[in-house]
Amino acid sequence: MSVDTRLLRIPLYSATSLEHIESFERLAPSDLELLRTACSPDELRGLVAALRFAQANPQFDFRPFARPELAASNAQIHAFLCKVLQAMPALPDPTTH
Repeated sequence: MSVDTRLLRIPLYSATSLEHIESFERLAPSDLELLRTACSPDELRGLVAALRFAQANPQFDFRPFARPELAASNAQIHAFLCKVLQAMPALPDPTTH
C-alpha cells in the first residue's frame, strides 16, 4: 500500500495558527470532531497512514507540506506530526456515525 504523504497538509496547515509549533501538546476534542466530520473514512485512514509514515521517517522532508509562513525546523515538524498521531486513536470511528 502506498502512503499519500500529501495528507500531512491537513495537520500542518492547522499548525500555522500555533505561535510555536513545539508548544503543541495534543489535539483538542473540537479538533478531533472537525477531522471526523470534514474527512471521509478513507481520508482518515489515509491520514493515519501518512502520520505513521512520518513517525517512522524523521529524516523525510516535511517542509513542502507546510505553509511557507510556518517557522519550524523539519525536526519540530516531525515531533508535531508524532503528537498528532498519538491523538488519532482518540478519534471516534467515522463508520459508526
